[in-house]
Amino acid sequence: MFSHKELVERIKKNRANVNNLKSTMGNPATVEVLDTTVALADKYILPITIYRANSLQKEVSVYPTLFYIPGTGFTTLNPFFPFVTCSHLADKSGCQVIIINHRLAPEHPFPQGLLDACEVMSILFYHAIALKIDKNKSVLAGECSGGNFAINIAKLLNREKIPIKHLFLVSPYVDFSDNLR
Repeated sequence: MFSHKELVERIKKNRANVNNLKSTMGNPATVEVLDTTVALADKYILPITIYRANSLQKEVSVYPTLFYIPGTGFTTLNPFFPFVTCSHLADKSGCQVIIINHRLAPEHPFPQGLLDACEVMSILFYHAIALKIDKNKSVLAGECSGGNFAINIAKLLNREKIPIKHLFLVSPYVDFSDNLR
């Protein structure tokens, strides 16, 4: 067993090591990339990135949108990983892809990350017209821990009458039954 302090140090080392893996990911697709931020209710600022396929008609008022929550293991994010994945998703699908970020544990213990991602989704839906989001043609996607968040966000937003019609889950980390010993 590790102490909390030892665990935090191991996570910090892992974060540094993950950032060195950039060269193994391949090349991103050539798409329009828009970096912006979202201010949460508690004034915390989270970055979001929007990838738009070059094939999108610029005069159209809204685009089909895939909201993507990257896999972080709840603790570590290398921004280059979702950049490669989401740029190709946008390019091949002909839609826009928006990365939903959240605060990471252990600095921000569960459920903070989930609540952040849910609030970001609510904010994006509220500003759908300005962000060119077609609410009727949207998908919430998540990879690994992001898949866990996507499932829970869909349930939470449904209570707020924000329907998530489609989920696209890539190896969702959803079965914690073996971890409950």
